[in-house]
Amino acid sequence: MTVLPSFKLNGVSLPSPTSAQWVIPTERGKDLTGQTRYNGLFGFTLTWNLLTQTEYNLLYTTWLGHYGSGTATAQLPEYNNATYQFRVYSGCVFDMPIFGSPYDTNYPSAIKIEIRRISF
Repeated sequence: MTVLPSFKLNGVSLPSPTSAQWVIPTERGKDLTGQTRYNGLFGFTLTWNLLTQTEYNLLYTTWLGHYGSGTATAQLPEYNNATYQFRVYSGCVFDMPIFGSPYDTNYPSAIKIEIRRISF
């Protein structure tokens, strides 16, 4: 059986997301030679369509532990790597998990976490 690496924040394994994608830095403008310049930091978005209250609580308490310290480590797939290898990025921050309207009382839906300030 093949074991895939998992997404982690501060060493805590997260439930498998419905989707996960890199957020490319935005264009900052052009320099004096006409070369395009970009903001130097990437982002990463994790989304889940539906989670149990226990799974959502795991995300929330992981964020709560990070909130006081300021920076985090994130285990994510390497950017632009076709082999789906994971790498640990340190010094990043992540936002509080947010969710849309709950499916019912026990299942938050449309959950999203933004991980920011990822540098290579």
